[in-house]
Amino acid sequence: MSLFIVELNSAFRNWLEPEMQSYFMKMVELKRKGYAKNYPIHYMPVDTTDFIGSHHLICKEDENGVMVLAGFRTVLLEQCVFYKIPFPAVVITSKAGQGTEKHLQAVMDLVENAMINRTKMIFSGSWTINPEVKSDPELVQVAKDVTTAILYWHQTENDIKDGLALGVVRAKTDVHFCEQGYSPIKHEGQILSTFEVLDVDCKEVRLMHKISFTEKAYLIAVKYRHLWDRKISIGRIYGIDEFDDGMSNAA
Repeated sequence: MSLFIVELNSAFRNWLEPEMQSYFMKMVELKRKGYAKNYPIHYMPVDTTDFIGSHHLICKEDENGVMVLAGFRTVLLEQCVFYKIPFPAVVITSKAGQGTEKHLQAVMDLVENAMINRTKMIFSGSWTINPEVKSDPELVQVAKDVTTAILYWHQTENDIKDGLALGVVRAKTDVHFCEQGYSPIKHEGQILSTFEVLDVDCKEVRLMHKISFTEKAYLIAVKYRHLWDRKISIGRIYGIDEFDDGMSNAA
């Protein structure tokens, strides 16, 4: 089995790039199959941020062709500011159930700080694994480790200092994020509790914040550096430089 990484950047701006549309549809199909197993039929796992952020797909190729094993999406605060759409962490906390006022304020404080100091902030989410892979625990673990490696190298090489992510307790993704260096978000020094996301019927999620990666995450990243170095990167990230004007105007 030959594993490889595909990175789709800013699909809307790079739609005519060779293979962008093909792999974008593979990403949509991964989400369709992955979310259908655990989420209500009314939930749509694709939204506007899928067209402006980056998708990181873990794939394998064999005699039957290319199969996407797992994937996730990252989106920069700068991208949301430039396209005038809400940052995902703000959307999630503002739509959550009662008792999340401090969560929203904590997110808004982090966003304001990032904009004032012009630091890059990223939100990672939509982690999906192909249902066909779940019967192979070893392959599931490899997919998780490669995800860690992608997060590490993507943020390190793009000088992204600040990160937010949503951990689903049922799926234990909060534990996975903790191992990478994320910790539960805080407000005025107080660790905030888990909460419910109403529109997807997630009874318990945890908003996580990362400033630096753990030693464990670094070692995993080094182990899979060869996959990162050989990744197929389609399109460029539109566009950290061109977002400067948008950030200045918003601030």
